[in-house]
Amino acid sequence: MEHTRGPWSVGIYEATESFKNIEQHSCICDHDNYGLIAICGPVEDKQSQIDAAFIVHACNCHDELLAACKRALSFLHIDVPLGTGNDHELMQCQIALQSAIAKAEGKT
Repeated sequence: MEHTRGPWSVGIYEATESFKNIEQHSCICDHDNYGLIAICGPVEDKQSQIDAAFIVHACNCHDELLAACKRALSFLHIDVPLGTGNDHELMQCQIALQSAIAKAEGKT
C-alpha cells in the first residue's frame, strides 16, 4: 500500500467531533518543541498509519534530499556539456530539480 497521493495542503486545525479524542488518531509530533505537526486519521486505519509514516520520513530526510538536489543541479549546470545529443533530457532534468528545490524551500 502507498501513501495518499498529493497535492497536500496545510490548514488550520479545528476540533471536530471526529477529532475530539486525539489519542485515538495517528499524530506526527515535533519532539524537540513538543508540538503537534499533523493528524492523519484514526489510529486503527491502516492508510492513516501509512500517511503518518510518510510524513515523518519526509520531514526527517528533507535537508538531505534538498542538499542532494542542489548538488545534482550544480553538477548538471557545470559538468554536463550541451550538444551531446541529450540536451532535451538534460533540460527536463534541470527543470525537475529546480522545481523540487523551489517546493522544498517553500517558493511555489
